[in-house]
Amino acid sequence: KRLENQISDLETQIQTRIKIVREKTPIQEDAASAELRRRRDELKAQYDEIFAKPELTDAERLEAWKERTRDRIEEATEILAGTRQRRARKSAIDLDHEALRLRYDLHQIERQIREREVAEKMKNRPTYQKVIGEIGETANTVRALMTSFDFSAPLRQGLIIGAAHPMRAAKAFPEMFKAAFSPEQAFRQAEGLRNRENAPLYESSGLYLAEHGGRLSAMEEAFMSRRAEKLPILGRGIRASQRAYTAYLNRIRADSFDSMVKGLTQDGKGNPAELKAIANFINVATGRGSVAWNQAATTLNTVFFAPRYVASRFEYLAGQPLYKGTARTRKLIAQEYGRFLAGAAVVYALAQAAGGKVGTDPNNADFGKIQVGDTRIDPMAGLLQSTVLASRTASIYGSKAGLMKVPEQKGRKLEMSKVLWNFLRGKLAPVPGLVLRFGEGKYPGGKKVTPANVATSVLPISWQDIYEATKAQGVPAGLALGVLSIFGTGVQTYEK
Repeated sequence: KRLENQISDLETQIQTRIKIVREKTPIQEDAASAELRRRRDELKAQYDEIFAKPELTDAERLEAWKERTRDRIEEATEILAGTRQRRARKSAIDLDHEALRLRYDLHQIERQIREREVAEKMKNRPTYQKVIGEIGETANTVRALMTSFDFSAPLRQGLIIGAAHPMRAAKAFPEMFKAAFSPEQAFRQAEGLRNRENAPLYESSGLYLAEHGGRLSAMEEAFMSRRAEKLPILGRGIRASQRAYTAYLNRIRADSFDSMVKGLTQDGKGNPAELKAIANFINVATGRGSVAWNQAATTLNTVFFAPRYVASRFEYLAGQPLYKGTARTRKLIAQEYGRFLAGAAVVYALAQAAGGKVGTDPNNADFGKIQVGDTRIDPMAGLLQSTVLASRTASIYGSKAGLMKVPEQKGRKLEMSKVLWNFLRGKLAPVPGLVLRFGEGKYPGGKKVTPANVATSVLPISWQDIYEATKAQGVPAGLALGVLSIFGTGVQTYEK
């Protein structure tokens, strides 16, 4: 009878297109059913007592974990030997345009919730913490402004990989521009990276993929600020620059990881140590130094302009990426070093063919820079300053050991304390640097500090470079040099 009723209801609902909703009426029990329920519950209690799983001791849980791990090791060994196939991952749902839009809307709302929670937490801080936080946020906001309104990732943090793999860099350019002009496009690109086949390996191997609008410590350090993107008028440009910077670097990091893992062996697999070595190389090459003070990075970023970036340049020069991994990864990474050097050689050859001069004294601040009149072009993404510091240090200690004459710079003997101080002073964040210059009353080159040049010194770096280059070289040459600055090349113009 129940089946006949169900068939009748289904036919009615299909014909009328109206769903039947019935409220369940509780059954009124009589004495007999109540006794049966009581007897059932007694027997169920006895059943549970007999068949319930016993509570395991700590030793038994540990042994069970060991047994499961042994099974996983056996399975992984068979996969490595080719006698078993890896279990296929559940395929992700292919989201259409509407689904991606819904996910983006959800992401934006969740981000607003996080921002409100952070604001509430900040509001409840002690007064002294609020003062310190305000100072730090101001410093970070000024730096974010100075590094915005350009597309500087390709020839700054992305240069080492870009010079070694021009086609890989070229593929990241469209995504950089799309992300700059569309927050939704930036979100879609990030989702695309999270859904890649190697996405779990990115995280487990320590590959750094920056977040936009997330935790401060997860952002690219040039844009590590909560307030900068909320500035009136300027905030929109800062947000666009941050999206472009993050999108470009994340794309070439992920592409480089996929390519190097694929080139590691014929089957494109590697052990955890090899994967971590590859991720470490990519992080270092793209300006994300692996430093001991990782937890203090946010604080240090308030004092110095880009501490991780500076650390990565020393690590790259010292060959730190080659210290880890296996012989296979060291060979792979050494090939990447060779490709970058070949790309740099082409740049220098073209510069000299065009009439530029290249500094050759490793103790001179112009070492490796391309000189065009009073303008210096740094085509090596921060490696030259680290090289000069290392050379001066070696020269000073070499002269003390009697291995060479006491080195001189512009007629003055080099002193270690001054060399280190000048290097650190040049790496200060904008606000600490301005405080220092006000105290000294002049810039390192001897130029006096005035309210006018202080105001212009916090403008976007690319704007400053274009103005100085145009003033020294004329409009055509100045604008050409300005294009290099917009895409991340260091361009400095010195007055006579």
